[in-house]
Amino acid sequence: MSRILLAVVVVGILALSFFVPGCGGNGSTPSPDEGAGGTVMVRVTDPNGTPLANVSMSLAGTTSTSDAQGHLRLEGISPTTGALANFAVDGHVSTARRVDVIAGEELTFDVMMVPVGTTQTIDTAVEREVLHAGGGIIIPADGVVDAAGNPVSTAQVQVTTALPSDPGYTSFFPGPFIGSRASDGEEGLLLSHGFVDVVLQDASGNSLQLAQGKPAEMIFPIDADPDSEPSQDTVPLWYYDVAQGIWIEEGTVTRDAAAGVYRGSVTHVTPWNVDYWQAPAFKRVTVIDLNGDPVVSAWVTVAPATGGAWWSVDVTDANGQTSVLVRPNSPIRVWVQKGTVVSPVTTDTSPGIGQTLDNTITIDPAPAVITLTWGANPQDLDLHLTVPTTPGRSHIYKTSLGSPTQLPYAVLDEDVTTGLGPEAISVRRLLPGTYRCAVHNYSGQTQALGICNSNAGVALVMPDGVNTSFIPPAHNENHMDNNVWLVFDLVVAESGLSVTVNPLNSWGTTGDYHPAD
Repeated sequence: MSRILLAVVVVGILALSFFVPGCGGNGSTPSPDEGAGGTVMVRVTDPNGTPLANVSMSLAGTTSTSDAQGHLRLEGISPTTGALANFAVDGHVSTARRVDVIAGEELTFDVMMVPVGTTQTIDTAVEREVLHAGGGIIIPADGVVDAAGNPVSTAQVQVTTALPSDPGYTSFFPGPFIGSRASDGEEGLLLSHGFVDVVLQDASGNSLQLAQGKPAEMIFPIDADPDSEPSQDTVPLWYYDVAQGIWIEEGTVTRDAAAGVYRGSVTHVTPWNVDYWQAPAFKRVTVIDLNGDPVVSAWVTVAPATGGAWWSVDVTDANGQTSVLVRPNSPIRVWVQKGTVVSPVTTDTSPGIGQTLDNTITIDPAPAVITLTWGANPQDLDLHLTVPTTPGRSHIYKTSLGSPTQLPYAVLDEDVTTGLGPEAISVRRLLPGTYRCAVHNYSGQTQALGICNSNAGVALVMPDGVNTSFIPPAHNENHMDNNVWLVFDLVVAESGLSVTVNPLNSWGTTGDYHPAD
């Protein structure tokens, strides 16, 4: 790529996108060279993992709208590098991702969109303060005009405040953690300490702006998370340039210790971000398959292993390689996703400023992948799979992860205990007999009836690409806590050539993890 522009994707630590082949979003407009280009498939959710319908995605002059499961699909996209995919839907903060599209390749990823925090209609003739979660904007009297510069009497103001301590912050952060420094235009890694998104509109939804010579005051709460709180009294202020898909330094904020906030003056409304600029190091990753061939259009994610709000993600090129910005001399986590296949997380230490650390990651495709996602509560749902090994049966779950290279030839990637997931089990070899998949509410939390209203979902992706999705059944008074959800049985014929999915979708107990056979 001519310059490195990164995208933030992934819900939780290991994100998977789930797609039904051929399911395009409503209103899809293919490009003229359909069939000669690449395919982009996206799943859009809110921070609780709930799919978002009617999200509009525009990319390279092509548009699509998400279906009820939050799925978007665009085909025949002309090959492009660093193109902006923009996402918008009423009631949520708009965002964008930079993507590379390669002819004949499928690029899949997840996008998280945070709900708008507060919406108010104001009288613009007087000074007004609009706040959400301790952050916001003070608009001066007679300070709002339309696109032609004409004064308006009323305005609708949307304000959304987010802090690094908020769950999913790095996933719904607008754009990449990359900023262009005011002094010399040099791009570097941003260490974020919170953003406030402001939108001004008239009653018809037309964009409004601040009047010339009428700056507004932005307010940013100071995050209570010690890993996120800046130590200086003056911190750089950055706005998100929606045309370039990058943050631009403009001004500063000053600590108001008494109020526990930062304050700064701005002349236009946009997402604004309080950040430290960091001269980066680089992590170059080469992704190959089991044959040693390059894996194209795979997402490489690098995240801090401890503390700090930044996240770097980019897509491998035709050589299976990409390079991302990282914080120098810091512990980092690295993983790769290609479609439904996700590599194990590896840890490393980044090099010094300007230096590059190389490594190669091998992706091992699996015949079947089972993935569990859920909302913030209950905090700890566990994915279970019992396997027809001989003699007896094997049980894969949080304390028995399994093995990809020996019986049971299936492995759980990790145990997620703080909500959202995902937890994924990869089945590397299908054995004759019956597999059973279940979900256990390990935390025992029964608010809103446990699993029943947890926004939980299980996706099964088979070798032929067929995706089967499951959601919990309705509440059953005989299982008041809804603590064990029996999802499906997977029956493999003795020959191994026939596989049948038998949905269960019922409530049970821990004694039901194994089928009767």
